[in-house]
Amino acid sequence: MDIMANVLLASNMSPAMVHAEEEASKFAAVCSKSVANGAVSINIGTISNDWANSMKQVAAVCNHQNIPWVLDPVAVGVPALQYRTDLATELILTYKPTVIRGNSAECVALAKEVLPPTVQKELANFETEQSGADSLTDSMDVNLEYINELAKYTGRK
Repeated sequence: MDIMANVLLASNMSPAMVHAEEEASKFAAVCSKSVANGAVSINIGTISNDWANSMKQVAAVCNHQNIPWVLDPVAVGVPALQYRTDLATELILTYKPTVIRGNSAECVALAKEVLPPTVQKELANFETEQSGADSLTDSMDVNLEYINELAKYTGRK
């Protein structure tokens, strides 16, 4: 996390990795006054039940206060990691992130979870490969129509 914080600092932003349920949503509420003009990033790379609850609370505050937020669905779609896929799906369906920052395999996995059943059926036979959080699926192999549908379906208005 310290590397990401340093990258954000170098970009004239004000990073804070706030995870505790007791303070995460309160911190998100003050983001509209931040140097970065009030954006929040929810990265599910490291999760626990407590952190997942914090993520949901933060997303709710962001939506209530119209603060843009980014969902980074790290390793979503890896079969052994269904908990994070379920969490990302819930965050999308309930709180509608402003941006999803995912690789090709993560975005296809999310499309299979959240797009209407007709699109899910079309995607059912499209297999992606992942090695941990890294996609082994070439982005050029993914039909951009599905990614655009995911963006339209999940984006806040």
